[in-house]
Amino acid sequence: MDKIMNREQAAKHIGMSPRNLNRLMVVRLVPFLKTFFRLNSQGRVFFSQKRLDEWMAKDEDLEAMTDLEKEAWKIEQNANIVAERSKEADEELLALQILKLSRTLRSCLDEGKEPNLSEEERRKLEEHSGDFEEYFALIPQLHELEKKRLVEFFGDETCLFRFFPKTFATEIKAKDKAEAKAAKPRLERYDNVPPTKKPIEKNIQVVQEGSQQTKIFIEEEKE
Repeated sequence: MDKIMNREQAAKHIGMSPRNLNRLMVVRLVPFLKTFFRLNSQGRVFFSQKRLDEWMAKDEDLEAMTDLEKEAWKIEQNANIVAERSKEADEELLALQILKLSRTLRSCLDEGKEPNLSEEERRKLEEHSGDFEEYFALIPQLHELEKKRLVEFFGDETCLFRFFPKTFATEIKAKDKAEAKAAKPRLERYDNVPPTKKPIEKNIQVVQEGSQQTKIFIEEEKE
């Protein structure tokens, strides 16, 4: 199972000072994930032990590469950096929209508590009535985006469920339910088995015909 690390743990794992690690993070030469902008306007940073190990092993691979292979690797790295920054910006923008709406709604709710409102103040409150719907629609979108980015970066379900139980509460509940159902013993059914027939009793009668006796078997179904 992968292990999720913070900045200090990651620096210790790769044998580098946190300051030097920050320098690499600025130019994204080290793999990391920045997410949860709703909890921190600057976002929270997470590292994957598995990705860090792969990153350190890559240095040795680079020495064995040809110049053409190194150039191709740089192009791939730049493309990955651009893609990750775009995903990060999308999440940050969505979190900022929610934050802005929450502040507006809080201000409107505080004003609504005033007993005597002017017509201008009432009109202002009505203008923001649609913000409530937008606010409650954006929150689940942000949560899904956060989960998607975590899964894409770490890819280890067991690890994510352990380190982010609140974020994946629904998924954990569904998994536990499925495991409980699978562990429950099944009752075997015999609906397709034909019914057992009742034994047939044979009634034997002896009939005298001349000098010979003949046995006659009369089958009767026992009720």
